[in-house]
Amino acid sequence: MSFSGGPGGLLYQYIFVWIGTLCTAPTAGGQYHWVSMLAPKPCRNFLSYITGWLTILSWIATIGAGAFLAGSMIQGLCLVNWSGFALVIKPFHGTLIAWAVIMVAVLFNTVVAGLLPRVEGAFLILHVLGFFGILIPLLYYSPKGSGSDVFSTFMNEGGWPTYGISFMVGTGGLAFAFAGADAAVHMCEEITNAAINVPRAIASSVVVNGSLGLGMLVAVLFCMGDAQAALEAADTIIFPFIYIFIQGTGSVVGSSVMTSILIALAVSGTVGFIATASRMIWSFARDRGLPFSRMLSQYRCKVHRRSSVPVWAIAVASIVPCLLILINIGSNTVFNGVTSLTLVSLYSTYFISLALLLHRRLGSTIKLPCPGALPEPACLEKQTGEYELTWGPWHVPGWVGTANNAVSLAYMLVVWVFGFFPAVRVVDAPHMNYSSVVFGAVVMYSTLYYYVWGRRQYKGPVIEISP
Repeated sequence: MSFSGGPGGLLYQYIFVWIGTLCTAPTAGGQYHWVSMLAPKPCRNFLSYITGWLTILSWIATIGAGAFLAGSMIQGLCLVNWSGFALVIKPFHGTLIAWAVIMVAVLFNTVVAGLLPRVEGAFLILHVLGFFGILIPLLYYSPKGSGSDVFSTFMNEGGWPTYGISFMVGTGGLAFAFAGADAAVHMCEEITNAAINVPRAIASSVVVNGSLGLGMLVAVLFCMGDAQAALEAADTIIFPFIYIFIQGTGSVVGSSVMTSILIALAVSGTVGFIATASRMIWSFARDRGLPFSRMLSQYRCKVHRRSSVPVWAIAVASIVPCLLILINIGSNTVFNGVTSLTLVSLYSTYFISLALLLHRRLGSTIKLPCPGALPEPACLEKQTGEYELTWGPWHVPGWVGTANNAVSLAYMLVVWVFGFFPAVRVVDAPHMNYSSVVFGAVVMYSTLYYYVWGRRQYKGPVIEISP
């Protein structure tokens, strides 16, 4: 991943992305459902259809990025602990290890799916304990840099004409760290009291993880030492943070344990990514939005009798990322490309949803809920053909909410544009960011598929209608 911006830039990039995500999180819902309810009647089905495809693309790319991240960290551990590994390492090794991570995630989502809540609970405990397990040794053993080293050191390693461009290019990796705030929404049919618990999970995850991430980032930057040396270490051990661990603690074994915690968390993230992506695929197929929708959504085929999980959807959610990771064999920057693909496709769905929500807000067409009343179902207004909507229990009211939506749109548009940029200004084929190619291909294919076949089958998502 590019170190565009330097230590100071990295810190301010994180704060910029965190605030932007906080503005976006309350409205990062089930995107193609949102679009279907918010869009004008003439373009409702088309916008909802494209949004559904882009949402699936984003989660497919997220699975690939999570698996490749875990696999690359495993390779980094091998490079640190086995001096001869550098002589035999090949690009396809990373692909095979990432495939193995996906296979483990599929195992947790199928064979032992009944234990998945307990497994995720165990990983949550590891997440919290691992935070202190890495932070405390790093702060105790590492020599500390000065405040100017952290807050006032800026770098432009990508060769961009201005530091501002370098800063914005570097935001992509940090925005990816916050990607997937909508994960809980795609599991809402399996969550009790979803109207309260899902938004609460989205908001709390951004606040808690953002706070922990900021604390860890500041600690790592103070303990980093020579920023240029850490950046150059990526050429030999893949990740600069492994170098920082070794230099800070002075122990390869201790650094390996700290890195192993991150590997376990990356694997657990991939498990959750497949769970979310499979539910999204199953839901969109149920609404006849995908090829082979009948097979993907048929009850007896889609649900394993013992574990009650969408088996066919899980198969698609695991096979396609495996194909995507094959890019690693020919490109040295596959992780940058896959994370960019995740970011631009996910932010596209957020942007469409938020733009339509802001349009409805400005038109004052969303009613306020009656105090103490149960949530009202959406109903079609006969004259306009648009849904009459009522705010749910979680919303930002009045002009504050309108301003929040406007800020979110501006933030996402800027990050979306720079998400297509390569890590460096001068690129060749192996170092190109191919996210624009995959993103454009999916948009063109889904548009063509909609007008050739989809518009006759896809009538929008199933939405609760009042009698």
